[in-house]
Amino acid sequence: MYHENGNGPCWNIDPCRRLKDQEIQEVMEFSRLLDDQGELVADDDIREWRSNPKGTISISSYYAWLMHDQGQIIPPKFPSKYIWNKTIPPKISFLVWAAANRAAPTLSMLSRRGMTLVNSCGFCDNSEESVEHLFLHCPFIGKIWNHFLQQLGLIWRHPNTVIEFLWKWKLKFSTKPFTFLRYCLSFAIWWSIWLERNDILIGKKQSKKTLSSLILDIKMLLLSWTINVDSFKNIKLDDFVFDWVNSFRE
Repeated sequence: MYHENGNGPCWNIDPCRRLKDQEIQEVMEFSRLLDDQGELVADDDIREWRSNPKGTISISSYYAWLMHDQGQIIPPKFPSKYIWNKTIPPKISFLVWAAANRAAPTLSMLSRRGMTLVNSCGFCDNSEESVEHLFLHCPFIGKIWNHFLQQLGLIWRHPNTVIEFLWKWKLKFSTKPFTFLRYCLSFAIWWSIWLERNDILIGKKQSKKTLSSLILDIKMLLLSWTINVDSFKNIKLDDFVFDWVNSFRE
């Protein structure tokens, strides 16, 4: 209760029962917290949600609060415009969105949901198949990334999570060949390895694709996205597949 005494306004906490030793300490800490808030004003009480600049609660701000350590860290804006782009087929954007939210049905996620299975990466056979391992940290997938990074003349070190990757890799859409390819590259790599992963684990395919075969699949997928891009109209198929170093570096 907030009231006036000889020394001015103060809080009076009057518990309705005898407190235990641990509770006494908690009440003392709560009292100090109230004292630090200063004197109350006569205005009516209002609700204020500090995770939203407007002070009002919304589903999106509450979701962001839950997903980022309950408000202890102010998260960057989710890169929705980067993931959902008309250049990328919706089914591929959905996979990336699910991976960013750790909702892609990897073996680790299925195991957490109670399924009994052997949780092993189908590409390296050395680690559990989590989103982060499959899309970023698997040694075999790392060779694919290294190939394209070298071809584009980029130096890059993967962060720990897919959402961190998207925050840091995020580019504004451009039809210039180099930026276009870099913009779309992660989508093409992740979709191609996801299809191969499904063939290995679900389709029980006996022979895995080689590194060079997967790289070719990724390049052909990227090529299919350049059909309506004017800056690629004069680029030959052989150059697109075999000569990135001279064709697309800025």
